[in-house]
Amino acid sequence: MKMFKRLFLMLLCVVPMVAMAQNEQVVKWKHSVADKGNGHYTVELKAEMADGWHIYVTDPALAFNPTTFEFTPSEGVTAEGNLRSLSKAHVEKDELLMMEIGQYDNEAIFEQDFKAEKGGEVKVAISYQACNVGSCLSPTTEEVTITLGEGAPAAEVKAAEDSTDKGSLWSLIIEAVLWGFAALLTPCVFPMVPM
Repeated sequence: MKMFKRLFLMLLCVVPMVAMAQNEQVVKWKHSVADKGNGHYTVELKAEMADGWHIYVTDPALAFNPTTFEFTPSEGVTAEGNLRSLSKAHVEKDELLMMEIGQYDNEAIFEQDFKAEKGGEVKVAISYQACNVGSCLSPTTEEVTITLGEGAPAAEVKAAEDSTDKGSLWSLIIEAVLWGFAALLTPCVFPMVPM
């Protein structure tokens, strides 16, 4: 019975930590492709923010951590012109940072033109930071591959996977227990073992 109580208490401690560690997705990116004819395409990238959240503008002069887009076109595809923001940014003076800060509050829409005679693909890495009034999430990079030409569907952008392997909850618990046993071997903890 004591073992069951201990296991239950341990689960009560671990489950909230795991739930808090889940990074809620407050920004959802979508993209679409418009065929303008003669091998010209316009790619639209749209960010939709949860209520109360915002991302920063692309201009480094107006953002501490600006939103950036890195386009990597495949062979035969070239970018034409610069990235355009179709959304109006909210700009205000930040007294703490002593600079004007620009942000997009509910949604942000960006467009980039491409030329591709025979179609192709464009890989886009979107780096941004989402904040609300009280806090900011870690800067995030999301990647998407956009198809120009035949079969260019609109889709949601998936977050880039970290290179670290994400194991199960049980593997985390077992690893923590093993590290706990390893900590017993340190000179400062060893005298406390008899207690």
